[in-house]
Amino acid sequence: MSNRSVHGTPGGDVYSFGIILQEIIQRKGAFPLSTEGILAKDIVNRVRSGETPPFRPLLLPTLCEPQWYAMILNCLNENPEERPTFASLKKKCININNGEKPKVLENMLAKMEKYNDNLEELVEDRTQQFIQEKKKTDLLLYRMLPQLVADKLKAGLQVDPEAYEEVTIFFSDICHFGDIASGSSPVQVVDLLNDVYSCFDEIIEKARRLQG
Repeated sequence: MSNRSVHGTPGGDVYSFGIILQEIIQRKGAFPLSTEGILAKDIVNRVRSGETPPFRPLLLPTLCEPQWYAMILNCLNENPEERPTFASLKKKCININNGEKPKVLENMLAKMEKYNDNLEELVEDRTQQFIQEKKKTDLLLYRMLPQLVADKLKAGLQVDPEAYEEVTIFFSDICHFGDIASGSSPVQVVDLLNDVYSCFDEIIEKARRLQG
């Protein structure tokens, strides 16, 4: 324009509205995909120069409904006279919203509530994953160390050495263990030994309780 208004123009406002819609849909600033490394003044100069095709933000049609996509393209039309008016834009928004006037506060609260519900589900899912992993870790730790020692280590406490006046050392031998091991997989051998010595531990624990 040779005589630009210092207060802007309705067509310029509509163009700005189209830019805002594009930013809302993409959750990014204007020209987010095609102008990395280009300065803001260069972007403005390219828009002002009236390139063919016009230099505009890159908006993929798959990111929004067709009605919104068409509305943005119309708002960013190179010819200001062919851009829609805000009165027509308001009507289109109502039509897209199934005949209801858009309620900004209600829409914002609905989106916040939806986000909050999704966040709660995510936290609950991550919490359950953490609990399951903690159970696996505890189970592995209890297999490696006595539970009393393991609990102290988990609590960050010092494990004091213990002395006993008398101790009993148990030696065992599984008959034909070599034949059993040669015909079994490593996991099967480990399971067998775990079952056998777990049984021994239960018998010893019962005997200790009876003596106590």
